[in-house]
Amino acid sequence: MAMAASVTHASGREIHKEHEELERVLARLDAALDRLVYYAEVFADLHTVTQVRRLGGILTSWFPDHCRREEELLLEPVARVSNELDTFSRSMRAEHIELLALLSSFRSALEEYDSGESSPAAVGNLKECGKELVASIRAHVALEERELSGFL
Repeated sequence: MAMAASVTHASGREIHKEHEELERVLARLDAALDRLVYYAEVFADLHTVTQVRRLGGILTSWFPDHCRREEELLLEPVARVSNELDTFSRSMRAEHIELLALLSSFRSALEEYDSGESSPAAVGNLKECGKELVASIRAHVALEERELSGFL
């Protein structure tokens, strides 16, 4: 059991570092989304759109792997510690599914914008989907950090 606890703690530190990096990406994406507006004359600020696209690409490529690693390295071992942690781990896995669905919606909004639909509606949808994704991931990570602090 001590060996399992040390492996879980080492894995937990790795996940904690990923959470810190994730927060840095989310903060930059959130700031870029705040600056994203539609201008009739130029459609949208291209620098801001480029930032949203780049940071969205980072999340799209990295976040699904983070969820998988977190489930494998942290949530599965932690679930064996107690019934309460098993319940918590199951709820975090369920949230991962919801977060990945939000990520898919954000990716679709980016694709809609990139397809030439840089209309006020497309910009608004991109901003709305992005803001919901950022807020949801932040809340999820904060809950994990709080509830699993002894393992991180």
